Amino acid sequence: MVNPVDETAAQAPEQQAATETETETETETVTVTVKLQVEPPKVAHAFWGAKDLGPAPLEVKRPRGSGPLDLILRAPGYLTFHTRAFTDKDDHIAVRLVPEADAAGQFGYPARLKPKVGVGLDSGHRATQLPSTLLRPSTP
Repeated sequence: MVNPVDETAAQAPEQQAATETETETETETVTVTVKLQVEPPKVAHAFWGAKDLGPAPLEVKRPRGSGPLDLILRAPGYLTFHTRAFTDKDDHIAVRLVPEADAAGQFGYPARLKPKVGVGLDSGHRATQLPSTLLRPSTP
């Protein structure tokens, strides 16, 4: 029969080793890396609020658990792209930018309305006049 005191003594070095490796792991992963890649490889700038992070592709290092990064990607001739990166773990974000000419085909983007011919002020229509019964009577 094994003495209970001996079992705890035998487990103590194992627990100490596990605690040391957990501490080492925690110190190694204090920061996270968010990698941002843009397709097509045009000159796109990444913004975090008003701060310009620079041209994409880029890597952003942040403290772990410091809150989400709301990123905005802007490139001339392309639609602005908004995305959110979380700082719980390392992340890789790949973005495909859409040309402004193809904007109407994107979900949620309003389609451009074609003007109807013959409708509007240019077509010769006049505003209708109110009947005299609806007008206020003039005061004497």
